[in-house]
Amino acid sequence: MESYRKNLERVFLRMDQVLPDSCLLVWNMAMPLGERVTGGFLLPELQPLEASLRRDVVEGNFYSATSAGDHYFDVLDLHFLALSPMGSTGAQWSTGGCHAVFPAAPTMCRGWGNPAGSGPDTQTD
Repeated sequence: MESYRKNLERVFLRMDQVLPDSCLLVWNMAMPLGERVTGGFLLPELQPLEASLRRDVVEGNFYSATSAGDHYFDVLDLHFLALSPMGSTGAQWSTGGCHAVFPAAPTMCRGWGNPAGSGPDTQTD
C-alpha cells in the first residue's frame, strides 16, 4: 500500500502540472469486492492476495479519495454507489448499483453549472 500511496501522489502532482485550470478531473473510486472472490476474476498469480484484497480496495479508495481531494479534484465514489448484495463470485455488482453510476455524470455537470452534452465537441452547425 505504501508504493500505491507514493504513486498516487506522483500521479496527482503530475496532473496538477499538466492539466489546465479549466479541466475537470473526476477521480473514480474502485467498486467493492465480496468477502470471497471466485469465478476466474483473480489471476492465478494474484490468488495469494485474495485474503487482503477486499481490505486493500477499501484502503486504496480511502487514500485515493483523500489525495484527490487534497489536489482539488472531484471524487466519484463508485464503491458507495455500487454497494449492494454481491453475486456468487464476489465481484459482480448489482444491476441497480452499476446503473446508479451512469446518471451521476450528468448530475455532476449540472452541479457545476455545465449541462451535460454542452461542450465544444457536441456543438452542431
